[in-house]
Amino acid sequence: MAELVIEEDRLVVRLSTWEAIGALRKSPKYPLAAVTGAEWVDRPMDHVRGLRFPGTAVPGIVALGSWVGRHGRDFVAAYRRPGVVISLEGQPDRRLILSVDPSSSVREQLSALPSVGL
Repeated sequence: MAELVIEEDRLVVRLSTWEAIGALRKSPKYPLAAVTGAEWVDRPMDHVRGLRFPGTAVPGIVALGSWVGRHGRDFVAAYRRPGVVISLEGQPDRRLILSVDPSSSVREQLSALPSVGL
């Protein structure tokens, strides 16, 4: 499962080696100032939209990589576990859809950002 970490002024999605291979992408990083919202969800895979390009997916089980459509591009690292949907502004990825530990300290840190209304 991906790990969401705040390092200085960046939001980092740490992927395991296998997740990085499946996503065809290394752990992405985003400026905290780009985060405009975050919603904790029970089923993050329900929020995946568009077509996978590139990445790996087993419907209903795992989704790793980029999904593109009219809405733009989303980065996804989701499983059948709770997670978060993070909205971004001014980045190539418009949203992050991740299965992460909902009790992590990042939840509190994200909610403390002035641009995020949790």
